Amino acid sequence: MGVEDDRLTVVQGNFENHAALHETVRGTTHVICCAGGTYGKGYDTGMMTRFIARLWPLLAAEPTLRTFLFQSVFFTPEPDGSHPFLLKLIARPAAFFTGATEMLKDNTAVMQFMATNRNDTFGTIVTRPGKIVDAAGGVDLTASKTPSFAAITFADLGAFTVGAVQNASLHGTYPFVVPKGKP
Repeated sequence: MGVEDDRLTVVQGNFENHAALHETVRGTTHVICCAGGTYGKGYDTGMMTRFIARLWPLLAAEPTLRTFLFQSVFFTPEPDGSHPFLLKLIARPAAFFTGATEMLKDNTAVMQFMATNRNDTFGTIVTRPGKIVDAAGGVDLTASKTPSFAAITFADLGAFTVGAVQNASLHGTYPFVVPKGKP
């Protein structure tokens, strides 16, 4: 994979490979899931829900795990269906026009699964970043109850995510990820 660090272990596998999933979470304190699928007709309907359901018992059995973070999509409502008013208006049409309708349904189901299957042994966080761009980073991001339409970079989202899993005050939340100082 071309990534090497003495604190990083790369395990090759896929969503269906139970042994690779087990090896991935074994001994971890924080698990970050930012996996996804392709937009449009190529999206494997229900893929993320099946994956999280397969991963969940492995997470629950890992005694060292403190936090599981799932990176969802911007337009996904909270498990109770609540959503800022503007996103209620535009989520479904935007998902339709961007080819993300099935992905939105899948991510909504994942959030509902996680809320229904809370585990007392580890905390969960579901982040909802907006548009992510491949550009130079350098902007501090923060968790927010209010979405922002400002684009954020992969590098900045990575830095935010590493900090978020270490912040127990975010456990049980579904924050939007926004640039600091913007609503």
